[in-house]
Amino acid sequence: MDHYEEAIARVREGNKHLQGLSVGIALMTIVIGLLTSAFPGLLKLYHQRVQHPLTIEERIEELTTSLGQPVTTISEIEKEVRDRQALVERLQRDAEVAEDLIAVSQEQINAVAQTLRGELERQERSSFWWGVGMNFLFIVIGVTLTELYHFTLRRIRRAGAAEESPA
Repeated sequence: MDHYEEAIARVREGNKHLQGLSVGIALMTIVIGLLTSAFPGLLKLYHQRVQHPLTIEERIEELTTSLGQPVTTISEIEKEVRDRQALVERLQRDAEVAEDLIAVSQEQINAVAQTLRGELERQERSSFWWGVGMNFLFIVIGVTLTELYHFTLRRIRRAGAAEESPA
């Protein structure tokens, strides 16, 4: 029992670690996503301004495009976080099932085993008497057929002997 309790404790500890890890990864991914999606756009904008200045309409369009990219990245990250949370919930349910299985006491296990043993003994007794009855039936059938064969054979011999003797 102690082995199972230790395993459940390890699963719970792993779940806590996984939750913290998921949040940390999500935040780090968001920051990296924002930097990687915004940095090329800002770098391009800087080079364009130095080489030839943009009009206000071109600047607005470019900024709108560059701001749209992080939104898609963030939605992808949110989906990944939701998937990981679902995994954590499933692992917690599995841990609860394992705890329920451990909670079965030794007395309950012994009671189930005793019930099964009683059922098996009853079936063995029934099977024994069924076998005895079948054996007896086949013995009776065998003796009956043997006697019928001898009776028929004697009649045939008597009938053959009666035909051969000149009366």
